[in-house]
Amino acid sequence: MAKVILGEILKRKRISKRRFAKMLEIDYKNVFRLFHEGADPKFSTLCKWAAILGVRVRDLIGDDLKPISSKPRDVSKKTRSNTSRNTG
Repeated sequence: MAKVILGEILKRKRISKRRFAKMLEIDYKNVFRLFHEGADPKFSTLCKWAAILGVRVRDLIGDDLKPISSKPRDVSKKTRSNTSRNTG
C-alpha cells in the first residue's frame, strides 16, 4: 500500500524515482527495491520522506488505518471452540 501512495505522490509532484533517491541521498537501487519488492519502512524513515516531499506522514500511510480501540482486549478468555479442541 505504501509504495502505491508514494508512487502517486511522486507522480503528482513530478518527481522521478531516480530524483527521489538523490533527494534521499541513497542509491537508486534502494528506491527501485521499495517499489518492486515492497518494504515496511520505519516511522523515522517515513518522517524523512514526508519532510523531503512536503507532505504529512499520514499522507504516505493512507487513511485506511483502523483506529486503536480505547478498550483493552481481554486475551485471557478462551472461546468454547478452543477449549473443546484442547481437551480432545
